[in-house]
Amino acid sequence: PWDELILLSIEMKEYTYEDPAGRSKIVLILLTCLAVLNLVAAYSSYLEYQLLDSIRGGMEISSEVADASDSRQGLIGITQTVLYLVTTVFFARWILRISRNAHSVAPLSQRYTPGWAIGYFFIPIVCLWRPYQALRDAYESFLDLSRDGKDNVIFPLWWFAWIVSNILGRLLLQSTMEAEELDEMMHASLITVGSDSFDIFLNIIAIFMVTMVTRSCISHHNNQQGEPMLSGG
Repeated sequence: PWDELILLSIEMKEYTYEDPAGRSKIVLILLTCLAVLNLVAAYSSYLEYQLLDSIRGGMEISSEVADASDSRQGLIGITQTVLYLVTTVFFARWILRISRNAHSVAPLSQRYTPGWAIGYFFIPIVCLWRPYQALRDAYESFLDLSRDGKDNVIFPLWWFAWIVSNILGRLLLQSTMEAEELDEMMHASLITVGSDSFDIFLNIIAIFMVTMVTRSCISHHNNQQGEPMLSGG
């Protein structure tokens, strides 16, 4: 019954192709900025760890130095949060465009509607696999039969990195909230370094994934129209 409802909803609404290049470029710029910021954040957290280690070793640290470190960490954290939220919004808009284009090409091969391709990210448990399935379905609908792109490692690598990043984020939040003693704060700083460093890897993989899917989408459309592929997608 659930599959029948999905098919019925697909049949009731028709989608038309829209060029995803504009949204893709914005997402790629934001992901690049996020990667650079995560690199800065990881280095800043390492400096904080060194400062805490110096305090544990008996070195006297002035209140000005401690306040400067706290202010730097706070500013970077706020900037990361804002940039992450902005990136999430534009990434969702890109997914929506890609999913709608896939529905315009091969609606019956799409297991989820464009709205649910985004909505499943916010539903516990099913968020672990259905957003991946929705975007993977869309990507595969753009592939030519002669192209062996279904075994591409980028997709599972991106999704693995996304899940691990979320786990590290939860560990970081918990360790930061519970950190009261010096050793606990040092432990939280190390987790922050690890989390930010891994997020750089996630950002890079996401850049490759967005580029790959966008180019496949544009290439498929141009082939259908009998036009050459646009460079830079």
